[in-house]
Amino acid sequence: METGTLTADSPSGKPELSISAMQMSKFSVANRITAFLCFAICMLSVLMGEANARLIIKEQTKTYNVSGKSGRQVHAKFGRRGPWKMRRKHAIAATLREFDFKNIKIVKRGNKCIFAKMDIYLSLTYYYPNWINKSSASKKTQRLWGNFLRELVRHEKTHGKFFKETLRQFEKELARISRKPFKSCRQMNAIVLRKLETTYKKGKARHDAFDRREGKPSAKIRKLEKAFLKAK
Repeated sequence: METGTLTADSPSGKPELSISAMQMSKFSVANRITAFLCFAICMLSVLMGEANARLIIKEQTKTYNVSGKSGRQVHAKFGRRGPWKMRRKHAIAATLREFDFKNIKIVKRGNKCIFAKMDIYLSLTYYYPNWINKSSASKKTQRLWGNFLRELVRHEKTHGKFFKETLRQFEKELARISRKPFKSCRQMNAIVLRKLETTYKKGKARHDAFDRREGKPSAKIRKLEKAFLKAK
């Protein structure tokens, strides 16, 4: 698992909580695609029709409950529920990503290999806190909570956008090499992995840079969090 993290301040002033874009996968990126390509090469089949790489995206939103009558009380409950990998990071909110590669088709002509098709599945799950008894708080505290929550959503949706754009770029890279004969399946495999690794690293750099900007005291999300923390 790799994370892009925005550390938040606890009431004591010490770094405690974070807003994270968590990338959850059973295997490493390289190992997973290698396994699928090797399987496809072993099950060689001639694909008729248009060559393509297709990205299929599924998004969902989930919440975890928090309670309290003041901003400080609610803030203390952040990061205590939700998926274990989210709680381990004490994340206020998170974007959990899972991906898979399916329907890989490889065409072999003599000793040459041609990449023909791959479906890329991306699943994004956004997790946010749900303040279950906010009606017991003052109108001002509720208003400040709404402002902070909207920024949390914007932050996580931005991570989701980065994940989608990264895999769309990989999709384009695959389209460029489709129907192109390689000297061997080993060469084709190496090129596909290199393109995935390069695209993945660029995407991760975007997440990290974004979280650094959002982690600055001058960032809007920071200011709104502190305003909510002080609300009574």
